[in-house]
Amino acid sequence: MYYEFGRLRLPSSWGNHQKGGVTVSDKSGAVVVKAFSGSREMKQGEQLHYDFELLITPFKPIDNSIKYGDRYFHGGGAVTSEKTAKAEKAGANIMNIHHNEDIYPFINYPYIDEFVPELTALVANAHQHHKRMKFYYTTRELTINLPEFWALYSLNGEVIYPGLGNDSRTVLNPKGPNKWLMDNLRERYIPAWYNLIGEGPFKGEIDLSVITTPDSRWNNFYISGLDWMTQKINLDGVYIDDSALDRITLRRARKVIDRRRPDGRMDLHSWNHFNGWAGYASCLNLYMDLLPYFDLTWIGEARDYNRMPDHWLIEVSGIPFGLPGQMLEGGGNPWRGMVYDMPEIEGFQKKMTLNSLTKMTIPKGKGFVIVVSK
Repeated sequence: MYYEFGRLRLPSSWGNHQKGGVTVSDKSGAVVVKAFSGSREMKQGEQLHYDFELLITPFKPIDNSIKYGDRYFHGGGAVTSEKTAKAEKAGANIMNIHHNEDIYPFINYPYIDEFVPELTALVANAHQHHKRMKFYYTTRELTINLPEFWALYSLNGEVIYPGLGNDSRTVLNPKGPNKWLMDNLRERYIPAWYNLIGEGPFKGEIDLSVITTPDSRWNNFYISGLDWMTQKINLDGVYIDDSALDRITLRRARKVIDRRRPDGRMDLHSWNHFNGWAGYASCLNLYMDLLPYFDLTWIGEARDYNRMPDHWLIEVSGIPFGLPGQMLEGGGNPWRGMVYDMPEIEGFQKKMTLNSLTKMTIPKGKGFVIVVSK
C-alpha cells in the first residue's frame, strides 16, 4: 500500500524507454511467453544485461499433515493468558500471537526486555497443552518504541525508509502522520500502522510505526532476533503479514526455524494489493519467490470470495504453488472453501466419515473437511 513512495524502475535493457514488453499467447496448445525489448542502437563496448528468473511451480508437494492436521487460532482478544484455553475450546493446535496484545504491545518487536519472561511462560504453557506458538514478526513496519529507534533513524534512510515525512499521505494516514511523528521526525519517513494499545502496562498509549527500507542490515537483526526467540523463548515459528524481506533473507529465516524448531511453521498473510495504492499487483505473483519457504498462505484480507474459480485457484488458494491456504474468518465462502480445502483460519475443521454422514449442518462462519473412508 506504499508503492507510490518507491515504484519499481524498469531496467534499461528490457525497458528500453517503454519499448519493451511481454506477451502471453496460446498457440496450438502451447503457452508462449514472448519477452522483448524493442529496437535499439548499441555502441561498441556498451553492455546490457537481460536478467530473468524462472520459478517452476508447484514448488513442492502439498504436505497433507499440514493441510489436514494444522488448526489455527488467531485472535481471541488482547489478553494472552486466555489464549491457550480459547484455542483448546476451538479445537486448534497452533496459535498466532499478534502485536497490540498485553505482553506484545509493539509491532514487529516482540523482544522488549520486560516482556520476555511472560512471553517465555506463554509459549511454555502452549507446549504443555500440546500446541505450537507463533508470533507476528515481519519487517515492513517498525515500531517507534524499540530501544534502537533513534540510532536507526540516524542512518539516513538505510533502515527507516526516507519518505516524504510530514507531507506523506497514505491509505492509513490520509490526513497526514500522527502529531508525534510530525513533531519529532519531520522528514525522511513514511507513517505506517498504528493502534491504540488496549491491554497491559502500555494500555491507552498509541503504538506508532514507520516503513522500513528493504534489503538493509536490518535483515540481519531480524534473523538474529528470530534465532534468539527460537532458542530462548522456544518459539515455534512466525506469522508474516506482508513483508519487505527478500528471497535470501526469508530462506535464512526458514533455516533458523528448521534447525531450532523442526516442527515449526511460517505462514504468509497478505492484503489484496490489486488497487491503485499498491500498483495493481497480484499478491501471489508479488511474493512468488518467497512461497517455497512458507507452510501456508492466508491471502484473505479485502478479498471477494464469490469470484470465479480461476481467481480462487490462482490468486487465493496457494494450490498451484504447493501450499495449502486458509480464508479470512467472517468474510469467507465456506462452500467454495470446501472445494479448495480452505478452512477459515479462526474456525475449526470437522472430520466426518462418509459412512456416518447422514445429515450435514454447516455452523455459520465455519469451514470443514470431509474425510472419505470406505
